[in-house]
Amino acid sequence: MARTYWIDVPEHLRRYGSVDTAKPVKALPKLSQVGDLEERLSRPVSSLKLYGLPLNTVNRLMNYLTGNISIRTIGDLVRFREQDLGTIKYMRGDRTIREIKKELKRMGLGLGMNIGKKELDPVAMKNLWLSIEDLELSTRTTYCLRGARIWIVLDLVKRTGPELLGIGRLGKKGVKEIEGRLDELGLSLCMNVKAEDAVPARL
Repeated sequence: MARTYWIDVPEHLRRYGSVDTAKPVKALPKLSQVGDLEERLSRPVSSLKLYGLPLNTVNRLMNYLTGNISIRTIGDLVRFREQDLGTIKYMRGDRTIREIKKELKRMGLGLGMNIGKKELDPVAMKNLWLSIEDLELSTRTTYCLRGARIWIVLDLVKRTGPELLGIGRLGKKGVKEIEGRLDELGLSLCMNVKAEDAVPARL
């Protein structure tokens, strides 16, 4: 069962209904539980647990992906858009793609992701240590992130869009707002960056 946390919302926000406090915010799994992004993307595509499909169908699909079109890892797979996968042999049919999407969602991933390491300048590196409040996002988005225990930008950029959509009440609008603000700071979601590589903001 997913863990939830209640947000401590100031009285003035409760009074005007700026934030819905009637529901708890769903917490994201810790990165130590799901594996960091680089580790998840490097897993072989054959590790996908497609239990909703017949075993012989899964075997044919995996043999075709790895042998014919060089989709060998999860990272190779998520770069494809859903409509592109629908043209691949053994992928035709909603059931197969639906099972793949369900398994990727469980891993905090999704189809059509823009994955790649990004070279950061010193200013962007310092921005990794900004607090979530420093991003000046909308009140709802800020409290959703805090409720999910995302405190600084470094915590945020390690997450993926599908993971953030798993936060209750954040929604696509909130994720789009976050992506826009990160882009202004020279950052993005899905970043493979470690704390020891970042420059503290106080320096």
